[in-house]
Amino acid sequence: MLARRQQAGDTIVEVLIVIIVIATVLASAYGISIRSLQATQLTQERAFALKLAEGQLESLKSAASLPDSTVLDNDQGFCLNGTTVTPISGGSPSNNYQTDQTANYPTECQQDPHDPVGKACTSYCYYVGIKKSIGGTGNNFVASVRWTSARGIREQVQLAYKVYQ
Repeated sequence: MLARRQQAGDTIVEVLIVIIVIATVLASAYGISIRSLQATQLTQERAFALKLAEGQLESLKSAASLPDSTVLDNDQGFCLNGTTVTPISGGSPSNNYQTDQTANYPTECQQDPHDPVGKACTSYCYYVGIKKSIGGTGNNFVASVRWTSARGIREQVQLAYKVYQ
């Protein structure tokens, strides 16, 4: 009599199918985690930009009461460092943040999130500016914060404020 062997293992096809299923699940999980990480980073960037814009408006409240705040009375773009008004050359910030010439922003109008002391940025930079709102009439101002996101897209946060005197 011939003895029959009983096979107790899996075939190579079954093993390959299991490997493909596991690889698909892991690739999907990796893609989801990358998108989640990007969304978290964008949220952090926007939160920092919003804090900068709010700080500019708080400084604007103080600077508006200064006797020598002539920059506030024209269409020149500027930023505030405490109560010091720093004009932005070239009338920036421009209305189109995608093509804004951020090279015109003075050091005081640049903010590095890793070195928030108001020094010129060396790597990752937010550009802060205030401009009178459309038409430049009255005491309506718009604080803009612009940056290039980690995804390489130019982003902007704006806050409007009316100075009451």
